[in-house]
Amino acid sequence: MDISQAGPWIPPWVLLVVVMALVLTAVGALLLLRRRKGRRRLPAGGDDGPAGPLPYRDDDLAAFLESPPGTAGSPAPPPGGWPALAGGPGAAPSPAPDVAPEPFTGRGRNRALVLGALALIALLIVATVLALAQRPPGPDRDRIRQTVDLPAVPAAPTPGQPGAGELADASVRPGREGGAARLEFGGLVLEQRAVGITATYPVVEATWSGQQGVAHVRLPTFNCLTATAPEDPVAAGCVPTVREYGDLPSPALTITGNDGTVQLSGRFPTYVRPNGTPPGWTGRVYELRVRAAPVDGEPAEGWVRAEGEIRLGSGRAATLDSADVTVLRRG
Repeated sequence: MDISQAGPWIPPWVLLVVVMALVLTAVGALLLLRRRKGRRRLPAGGDDGPAGPLPYRDDDLAAFLESPPGTAGSPAPPPGGWPALAGGPGAAPSPAPDVAPEPFTGRGRNRALVLGALALIALLIVATVLALAQRPPGPDRDRIRQTVDLPAVPAAPTPGQPGAGELADASVRPGREGGAARLEFGGLVLEQRAVGITATYPVVEATWSGQQGVAHVRLPTFNCLTATAPEDPVAAGCVPTVREYGDLPSPALTITGNDGTVQLSGRFPTYVRPNGTPPGWTGRVYELRVRAAPVDGEPAEGWVRAEGEIRLGSGRAATLDSADVTVLRRG
């Protein structure tokens, strides 16, 4: 059973960084496109600086050489005489010199695009902060994220009924209000026989978060010619039989836990796994009650050694003194 099989949780800041990266990439592409379009609109000569005055429309050098001023054939002054000085009476305003138009560079549009991109990023940041502020506090958030839907188990399934073993690998990810336990117990009398008993040595694994959880029980069984379950069934000459299994989720399973201490109870329908065939119900149901707590002096966090007991009907058995008997403390 994998205790930590819940899906990964992506922090919000990772999503924010991804969104911002996409936005900046898109804005950069738009700016590059706008810049290329602006360059295509420039006149010949590029943008080496503002163009100077346009050349004169009429070249009078040839006439000047043929008839210098003061000679008989000198050209007459242009109509209207010399241009009047500015400010003179009746003077017309001097026309502006012919200057090449300033090339179009699209800088204004680029600035607008940059400002728009910055505004969009600011809106994304504000929206993310508001979303994070509306999330529930830590324990509730853990409970929401770790809630899983576990199929119910039939209360008293009969042999041949489907569903046996469907929860064999199920687990609940422990939150801050949860935990886990791996417990092994001594021998119990599972069934009285005409001659001897059927003894079992239960192994229980459980995971929970709040009041939601799931427990798995393994019941290795032995037929013994004794009145009670021996401490070592193999040394006592007991004959091993088919092992039984049981899986029980909440709400059929009642489970409470705090700081490594756990109490669980429920009616476990059992099934077997014959070699080469699918699991099948046995038709037997066992009511189990289990409690366990950390051993004194153990650390306040992590997997620590535990002790406790299991009850089956009127019988009870203590946990084994083993390093494999542990519970998970959340600290």
